[in-house]
Amino acid sequence: MPHKVRYDIEGLDCPTCAVEIEKDIKNLKGVQNADLNFIHKKIDIEYSNTIYTENALNKIVKKHKKQVELHDESNHNKEESHVPYTIPIRVSISISLVILNYFFITSPIYSIILYSLSYLLSGYDVLLNAGKNIIKGKFFDEQFLMSIATIGAFIIQKFPEATAVMAFYQIGEYFQTRAVDHSRRSIKSLINLKPNFAHVKYGSTIKKIKVENVHVDDSIVIKPGENIPVDILITAGISQLDTSAISGESKPLTVSKGSKVLSGSVNGNGFLEGKALTDYKNSTVSRLLHLVEDAGLRKAKTENFIKKFSRYYTPTVVFSALFVAFVVPFITSSPFQPWIYRALVFLVVSCPCALVLSVPLGIFAGIGHLAHTGILVKGGNYLEAMSKVDSIVFDKTGTITTGDLHVQSFSVDKTSTYSLEEISYYAASLETYTNHVIASPIVSYYKGDLSENVHEIVEYTGKGISGFVDNKKVSITNHLYIDENGIRHDHELYAETDSQLFVSIEDSLVATITLTDTVKIEAEHVVNELRERGVKNIILLSGDSKEAVESVANEVGIPSNYFRKLPHEKLDVVEGLISVKQSGKHVVFIGDGINDAPVLRVSDVGISMGTMGSDAAIESSDIVIMNDNLEKLVYLIDTSKRTMSIIRQNIIFAISIKILVMLMSILSLSTLWMAVFADSGVALLAVANSLRILARNGKQKIL
Repeated sequence: MPHKVRYDIEGLDCPTCAVEIEKDIKNLKGVQNADLNFIHKKIDIEYSNTIYTENALNKIVKKHKKQVELHDESNHNKEESHVPYTIPIRVSISISLVILNYFFITSPIYSIILYSLSYLLSGYDVLLNAGKNIIKGKFFDEQFLMSIATIGAFIIQKFPEATAVMAFYQIGEYFQTRAVDHSRRSIKSLINLKPNFAHVKYGSTIKKIKVENVHVDDSIVIKPGENIPVDILITAGISQLDTSAISGESKPLTVSKGSKVLSGSVNGNGFLEGKALTDYKNSTVSRLLHLVEDAGLRKAKTENFIKKFSRYYTPTVVFSALFVAFVVPFITSSPFQPWIYRALVFLVVSCPCALVLSVPLGIFAGIGHLAHTGILVKGGNYLEAMSKVDSIVFDKTGTITTGDLHVQSFSVDKTSTYSLEEISYYAASLETYTNHVIASPIVSYYKGDLSENVHEIVEYTGKGISGFVDNKKVSITNHLYIDENGIRHDHELYAETDSQLFVSIEDSLVATITLTDTVKIEAEHVVNELRERGVKNIILLSGDSKEAVESVANEVGIPSNYFRKLPHEKLDVVEGLISVKQSGKHVVFIGDGINDAPVLRVSDVGISMGTMGSDAAIESSDIVIMNDNLEKLVYLIDTSKRTMSIIRQNIIFAISIKILVMLMSILSLSTLWMAVFADSGVALLAVANSLRILARNGKQKIL
């Protein structure tokens, strides 16, 4: 079985270095896979057999950049990265020396010495790193390219440009690092929900402890204004909670005794006491934070393409520069100096940082923004997929409908020797042993104490449940089970319809139960909005009866529906849609039940409901809508399209500017100054453009 380890990476401020580090670690013997998240500064390494020590991995990492260091996440106290604040001071002095030299120094020798001092002051670390990389056989990183370009400028006696270009390159890298750190903090602030402590009641004493030390069944006290530390069951008190950080819902949620409350919510003005349902590690907020962090490690197709593209792009530009510098003047019998200068522009332009940086930053900004609005996306690949949806398949109960079932009627056979109270007692006692959506309304219908003598419980998928209650065989099933098992039903209650449940005691039908559910108020509007966004197929897929499914489909305007489908049959329907989908398009399934888990896994994107959804559905899904509001689906698609649009803007802008500067250099219309803008300047603009994703208000419609 593969062994997976996660490491934090400190001091990593170069996107292209991140690509090379990931590539080198992937190529190690015994490493199955490596995924480096430049935004979070983490890397996941999956081993098949050989496991490398932290020191061995650091030797590989430091080949690319000496100040980069890798630490095992489980043993590392993370700190914020520090931007090298000495750079502005060094650059300021360097530029001052250039100005002094340009206007006041007349001696050629002193001028060269002063330019050299200025150049070394601003770029000595770049030259040192480039030299080390040359020894290691690395010729295409940005520091090597910048060093060759500026040294070349010195050789052809472009002293002011060489010195100033190195200075502006450094200041551009400084601001780029600052911008990335700022964006990282902005993204993290959207999902920084972790409570630091909890008040735990021990007898009559209340102690303040670290949230990691809370145990299941601890008595938790939540004062007004405090975060809910773990998922709890309220045992005393009434208050209103701000759940916006978890669900994206701004409306306060009123809770009282018996309410289940998710961690990450903020208590209002009431004093609450509750029982811990989870420890912190398994709480909603902890799982949410880990899933959002992991999301950056599931790379989108665009990100993988850009990484591959950058491996070929830089060498191509470098060899083009060599061709321009030495072959073109030889062929045209032109002076070498102008063509060498043009080639130096090529070298400065060739760094692909803007491309490599903008894609993961844009993806993670989109994921962070959606997390803040109550939509948990587990990977960049799923966010990208939602921008190109071909078909959306809805489960019915708990997805299109509220899932808040209640008993409409409980009809007892006139010939039965059991009363309504006795039958509802047997039915409720049996249903306490299943998590199916029909269990809760049946249990709630009976108001008395339930039997503890329940055993030999068997669930029949798509048919019902049976077991022994107080040594009597009880079953609650649909007509399929009754027909297959010879249940006696020679009376008017029985009809071969899917709209009713049948209660049998000792293999004799004694009552029918009719449950009702309501369609979510936003469902019809959402279906219309999806059509406007170009979703070709909208389908309702359910195990419920033909009458129930067709009624809901007609009410919300879904043209195609499938009914009475067992889990494996649902799987067949979705796989069939996947097999005929358009190239580049995706099939989305939205469900909430444990029986939806296989379909959620096989669909291109599986979306589960965070409130109604079972643990199996949430774990199997790729995206979770925390508050079950279907309007979030439309917002998810809009955000996905906007995110991918911004990423495309960054890619097109970066490539276009670089190509334009290269073409201008051939025509002697560009300078090294323009080349620096095409490198560091474009990277800064790409970062700024990506941050627009975070600036959107969760309630606004994304255009």
